[in-house]
Amino acid sequence: MEAKETYLKLKKEAEFNLKKNKSDIRFVILARVISFVITGLLIYFFINTPWLATISGIVGLGLFVYFIYKSGLLSKKKKFFEELISINEKEFKALAYDYSCFDNGIEFKDPNHFYSNDIDLFGEGSFFQCLNRTQTLEGKAFLAKKLTANDLELIKEKQAAVKELSNNTVWRQHFSALAALIDKKVNSKILFHWIKGHYKIVPSRIYYSLWIFPIISLLLVGLATLSIIPSSVVLIWLFIGLGYVGFYLKRTNQLVNEISQFEDGLKEYGELMELLEKTEFKSKNLQIIQSKIKTDNQSAGKIINQLYKIINQLNNRNNFIIGIFGNGFGLWDLQYIYQFEKWIEQHVNKVYQWFEAIHEMDALIGMGTYAFNHNYTFPEISESKCIDSTGLGHPLIHPDKCISNDYKINYSNFQIITGANMAGKSTFLRTISTAIVSANNGLPVCAETFVYEPIKLISSMRSTDSLNNEESYFFSELKRLRFIIDELKLHNYFIVLDEILKGTNSKDKEEGSKKFVRKLIQLKSSGIIATHDLSLCTLSNEFKEVSNRYFDAEIKDGELHF
Repeated sequence: MEAKETYLKLKKEAEFNLKKNKSDIRFVILARVISFVITGLLIYFFINTPWLATISGIVGLGLFVYFIYKSGLLSKKKKFFEELISINEKEFKALAYDYSCFDNGIEFKDPNHFYSNDIDLFGEGSFFQCLNRTQTLEGKAFLAKKLTANDLELIKEKQAAVKELSNNTVWRQHFSALAALIDKKVNSKILFHWIKGHYKIVPSRIYYSLWIFPIISLLLVGLATLSIIPSSVVLIWLFIGLGYVGFYLKRTNQLVNEISQFEDGLKEYGELMELLEKTEFKSKNLQIIQSKIKTDNQSAGKIINQLYKIINQLNNRNNFIIGIFGNGFGLWDLQYIYQFEKWIEQHVNKVYQWFEAIHEMDALIGMGTYAFNHNYTFPEISESKCIDSTGLGHPLIHPDKCISNDYKINYSNFQIITGANMAGKSTFLRTISTAIVSANNGLPVCAETFVYEPIKLISSMRSTDSLNNEESYFFSELKRLRFIIDELKLHNYFIVLDEILKGTNSKDKEEGSKKFVRKLIQLKSSGIIATHDLSLCTLSNEFKEVSNRYFDAEIKDGELHF
């Protein structure tokens, strides 16, 4: 089934479920109103029979609370189905090469990076924007880190993970829709560091009082009800409890204010962890991610859900009845602070890797979607010391406009490309660069075939001057070229250069460019350079490692064709 048909089918399913969900919500709202009215009528009719009125009130209150709970669950489901519809609508746009609805990662733009600024990896219309389906801030950062890592390790394992995700569209969308419900203000790294730095409030010595105090409260209330003791004793006991809780009030308020910001989203994180735990993965990389949330006894998802419930109960102290009577008779605040601190003690060292697993999967979802959306080729990894491809094109250009080329280069060779302005030299350089980045990350490449030995990428295509650093354009270029030479002494790179030394006069540019390319050849480096300086082409007479290529142009019927 083609991607478009799949998304259309999934959208229709989500719309059907949303329609049913809205019907269920209307029913629950009606049931809540009816239960409230009937409860009021029963209490009125049984007003002279106190025990029946009491039972009616308790049952009615229970039903009312249940319908509120049910309404909350249905409202969350409603948001989930709405997210699924939105996900599929965005994919329709993506299939038309419109990625404007996805975050472009402009904040990751770095002019000093090995290649990201030169190949438009971030920003509007970027490759990152094409890939990005992340729903969390940390997931987005994880994706950016992967694309800029220049990592050559375990590429076949990366490919297997992307292939597995690409074949499971329903699971990908379920994960993304659930992750979309997380409050965007929730930052798990801040949560983790805050938990690590938490200073204990409730001392261990008062543990038994947390059990004994509520039992004594029940006994005193029971005795007062039976008129065995005066009600004043219960009132005094209430104030003793409030005083006990009040002793820790300042630190309690501070704790609740700080931790409340993490409540929205924790439940969804727990559900994502449970989803990840229950899924059977075949690829090694996905199994490694899954292993991060494996625990010996209870599931990580349920443990995170425990934290959510503790925070939720702490926030209930804002309710007048719980704030006064819950604390006065049951030491409510101290009960849940104790549970919170016990939770930290048991799980603090595992929390970070649990969240990390979710964020890494969040980053990989977009890679799987990219592979599913495009019928591209997964690179063949070889030890051939070359890049050998057919039908190589740029993945961001619509197929109707994209011009593909067969391309081959042996490592330790250098190619010089010439051609008129607008002939496509720079686009071709970015095509090769994007293919290398894609291949190194286990992604399919926009090509009919692509065989290569993994190699790191480095480039100099877009230098700028800097007023802040008091650097001229020419000095900025020289720094970049120096950086490339220094890196080549440490690692093997595929070098992509576009019209270097533009910031100086023609003669110095010619001499400087030739010397730089000679240095690259001496270092047995591989790469490609686009230039308008035809004198560089004479280097092919000097070095057998250098070859010349060009983009042709011709005039047909008064129009320029490249």
